[in-house]
Amino acid sequence: MKFVPRTSAPSATNKFYLKAGKGGYNRAMEINKNTHSCLPNCVGMVHGRWLESQNQTNYSKYDKLPTGNAENYYPYTKDGYKRGKEPRIGAIICWRKGKAGNASDGAGHVAFVEKVYDNGDVLTSNSAYGGSRYYTKLYKKSTNYYMGAKYTFQGFIYNPTNFGDDKYNLTRLLKRGCTGSDVKELQKELKKRGYNLGKTGANKDGIDGGYGELTKAAVKKFQKAKKLTADGTVGKNTAHALGWLYKGK
Repeated sequence: MKFVPRTSAPSATNKFYLKAGKGGYNRAMEINKNTHSCLPNCVGMVHGRWLESQNQTNYSKYDKLPTGNAENYYPYTKDGYKRGKEPRIGAIICWRKGKAGNASDGAGHVAFVEKVYDNGDVLTSNSAYGGSRYYTKLYKKSTNYYMGAKYTFQGFIYNPTNFGDDKYNLTRLLKRGCTGSDVKELQKELKKRGYNLGKTGANKDGIDGGYGELTKAAVKKFQKAKKLTADGTVGKNTAHALGWLYKGK
């Protein structure tokens, strides 16, 4: 499924942001009793985007997220959704304010990840209880997604939908003699693009996780086709040409 980012405010009649059971699909707190809107509220935004991004109106089936204070979202694991510290498109980024579970020192904040940049920065959709109905904001990985002195980054809640936009993260330079799962990913990508890897023993397709001469030759051909330096090693430029992220040295 293709991910469609939101970078502007939803309309006042968008059902993903109206209260479930009152003309909409949103399980968060109803903010406006007249319009049944769940905005402005950060949890109303993430519940709306969670369903909207998946194009699912069945909130009882496709939204198992908790409700209530934002800082309680990340610690809550009964929803069955995976969590982690690395950003992904369609995820929810979470912060606590003060001590998690203590509403008296603040409710924390949640936002929806619309874009993930090569350096790990994220562009997010936000809404502020008692404030802005909708705004976008960039949070930087280099600052551990800092949003204010009173807030602590907790992590990401990952969307279960495969949007096909997740990029492979290469964490090292690949060259002749390397072995491992990342080499296999490289070989799969080259094979998919039509580059011949030959046959290696029991591996009839040449995908064996070993960076040998045939893999090096295929990489060089790919680099030439992309007008890159054809040295047979996969660093930042070649990784990006493959559509990957590169976090190696």
